This record gives sequence, structure tokens and C-alpha cells, in this order.
Amino acid sequence: AYSRVLVVTSRKSGNAVKRNLFRRRVKALFFEHNLEKGKNNWIIFAKPGIAQESFASLQKIFYNLSETFVEPL
Repeated sequence: AYSRVLVVTSRKSGNAVKRNLFRRRVKALFFEHNLEKGKNNWIIFAKPGIAQESFASLQKIFYNLSETFVEPL
């Protein structure tokens, strides 16, 4: 059993190009941190304006979240 990720972005987060770029970045970070090997399903709701964040700032945010919510395998 593998983990899954669902990224929910509203239109307030930006146009379709920005929303899709954000989704791809989150999914890349999901696999980069090997979170697919767990047994959790993730739902990520994007707040308005988050799609404009750089990849480096998303990495920091994602790292803090993964350290907080993920148990070691």
C-alpha cells in the first residue's frame, strides 16, 4: 500500500498555469521526501497566493510539514 496525494487549488490561487505548476511542485516534493512509501493519504489545500511562492520556499514549508506529521518508516 502506497500513500497518495491530492492537491486542491482554487481559482483564487492564480490562473491555470500557476495552479498546475504548484501541483507539480508539491507532487515532486512528495516523491522527493519518499512520502509515497508510507500508508497515509495526503490532502493539501492551497491558500490564495501560495502558487506564487518559489520552489525553494515550498521546499522549506514541505520539509517542516513532513517533519511534523510523518512518522519514521
